[in-house]
Amino acid sequence: MKSYMFKYVFISILYLTLQNSWSWAQTYDGMKGYSVYHRYDKSFVTPDLRGKHAVSFGMIMSGNSPFGDEFKPNYGIHLGYNYLIFYKRKKKKLFSKKSKFHDEIKAGLGLHLSVLSHHEFLFTAKYFTPLLPIRGKLMSWYIFSEYGLGLHKLPTTIISTGAMKVNFSLELFRIRIGKTPLNLHFTTNYALSNNLMVKEPIDLGFVGGLRYYFYKNHNK
Repeated sequence: MKSYMFKYVFISILYLTLQNSWSWAQTYDGMKGYSVYHRYDKSFVTPDLRGKHAVSFGMIMSGNSPFGDEFKPNYGIHLGYNYLIFYKRKKKKLFSKKSKFHDEIKAGLGLHLSVLSHHEFLFTAKYFTPLLPIRGKLMSWYIFSEYGLGLHKLPTTIISTGAMKVNFSLELFRIRIGKTPLNLHFTTNYALSNNLMVKEPIDLGFVGGLRYYFYKNHNK
């Protein structure tokens, strides 16, 4: 009888111990270092690439043809939604065996709205993929980096008064300030309705300014 009771108590204690251990291992209590549970990160597109939703905001200025002695730029704001693809860029510290990682944009899609003075605005779908990236410590250059197609309502101060035209845009360069999401950009705009076979002024313009991207930083 004593042997039977001893076996029963031993099995009960072992069962409760294993049950509590399994429950502890599968339960996340919000404390780091106390659980093997990891929330699934849905931002990874591949093991090396991560997709992030981002909002961009900036101050811009524009200019449109004809460019003459009385040329005056228009000023306004940029607001955009972006889906960006990042990869982790490895940077080894000097005199240290440890390496530091930071997010670097590889490609992206966006819908951008620019509203400027003199009743000018642009609504453009953009694709970002730098043809010639030059990355540095203080700033990084991206040459021929963003392409767009959309609508451009021309200001009321040029020949094509208040016209709405289909517009192709090409970002000639972008400068990223340090490792921050702050960018200086310069983009050209070309109306697809331009006829180069006749002697008429063409609709050509530019937009430049500062743009800041707001997105969740997973490196923290």
